[in-house]
Amino acid sequence: MEPTYFEDPRLGEIIQKRAYLNMLMHKLYQQEFKDIHLTRESGGLLFAIKKTNYNQTDLADLFHITQASLSGRIKRLERDGYLVRVTDPNDRRKYRLELTAKANQELDEVIAKMKKCNKQMFQGLTDEDFQEIIRIHEQFCQNLEAMIKEEADDQA
Repeated sequence: MEPTYFEDPRLGEIIQKRAYLNMLMHKLYQQEFKDIHLTRESGGLLFAIKKTNYNQTDLADLFHITQASLSGRIKRLERDGYLVRVTDPNDRRKYRLELTAKANQELDEVIAKMKKCNKQMFQGLTDEDFQEIIRIHEQFCQNLEAMIKEEADDQA
């Protein structure tokens, strides 16, 4: 019998299925987005800028990255013609990020392709299936958050 790191072998199977799902999604996205010049991270950032009024701190938190990393991404997107900084008319010390026509066009293509991929991936799932998937992931998050908090409390 093979040694396992998991007391319950079902956990190993879940982790393998999740890794396989991630690999398949990555392959599909590479195929679908080969003609798009945006990275997944850049596309996600542009989408968030388009759909929210988040400031840079909120965006960094949303993507779980540092302010410095976000600043670098913004500079690259600005350099590549996807973003412009516009002075906030209410506070000239601040600026807003706005998408260029180029960004909007590519983002529309990305969204259309994502919808196509999602439709195929979720084919055959019911509303109840979605609710169960969400419930299970929420439980995973609660369990992991409790462990992280417990570890932090032990080290304090």
